[in-house]
Amino acid sequence: MNRKNTISLVITLLVLIIIGFVIFPQFASYDSIVDTIRTLTGADVAIILGFTFFNIIIYAWPFMAATLGVRFWPAFVIRQTSFLLSNGFPGGGAVGIGVQYAMAASYGIKGAVATSGIVATSIWNILATISLPGLSLVLVWLTGQRTGSNPIIGLLGVLAAVLSIGGFILLMKNDTLTMKIATWLERTYSTLRKKFRFLPEVLITSSLVNFRKATYTTTTARWPLLIVSNIAQQIAQFSVLYIILVLLETNFVSIALTFTAFAFARIGSFIPLTPGGLGTVDAILISLLVQAGIPSEIAAAATLLWRATTYFPQLFIGVITFLYWRLRTIKQQS
Repeated sequence: MNRKNTISLVITLLVLIIIGFVIFPQFASYDSIVDTIRTLTGADVAIILGFTFFNIIIYAWPFMAATLGVRFWPAFVIRQTSFLLSNGFPGGGAVGIGVQYAMAASYGIKGAVATSGIVATSIWNILATISLPGLSLVLVWLTGQRTGSNPIIGLLGVLAAVLSIGGFILLMKNDTLTMKIATWLERTYSTLRKKFRFLPEVLITSSLVNFRKATYTTTTARWPLLIVSNIAQQIAQFSVLYIILVLLETNFVSIALTFTAFAFARIGSFIPLTPGGLGTVDAILISLLVQAGIPSEIAAAATLLWRATTYFPQLFIGVITFLYWRLRTIKQQS
């Protein structure tokens, strides 16, 4: 393990310790969380597992939408293994991308098709995550419900979504516009580097041009599938959380307010402190659920169950799919 990975691991452990032993207990004691979870019946557990299975299956859809001709099983193996490497280890994202290319090639997905599929899957996942706060605020507005959260935060979330998605559309529009945007960004970044010399050198123009080249055909030809599959993936994750809340809470649980809490908490996954936003997203989610009117012990119990059912099963499956792929590769080479 190199120095960078060691530092990442230490930071991850420190963050998890602080969240687990300082932040979580402020919402509810672990004893009360356990007591809350014990109220679930066998039928309740079966329902939660059903939604969990649905979430795992849907996880392959975005790669299928982004990669022409790929079938479910190769997409499932590649995506689950990628989840393990990207979300199970500090700094595992770069390794995960490299392994995805190797796995794609072993299934006959090579060259531009593999690059387009891998890059488009990653970018559209980011765009879908960023768009969630905007979608949640529309849902809240349509249902006439309100939260106690600061409306400025909501507007900032919508603004971030508009800028990100709008920027992506502009990049896809034409080569000339891409070059103009890239040139402006490179000039701006160079000015910042002169003032802040610790900033790394980044080849913005070539990166954006290569990005557009890799994703243009896929985006223009398959954008409806990309939108539907990525939003479906986000909704599948939310559905696990919502059904847990419904089963734990005897009173009415607002789908609009809980989706708003989920949407803004998911933005926490972009905070590069822990793999997959482990701990950070959970703390934000508990806080927002409490603001949405969920009792603190139920919010904490639901969040921990949601993490347990949407994170750890996929890590375990990722180990199995990686071993399956390695054995398959060895068999093909022998």
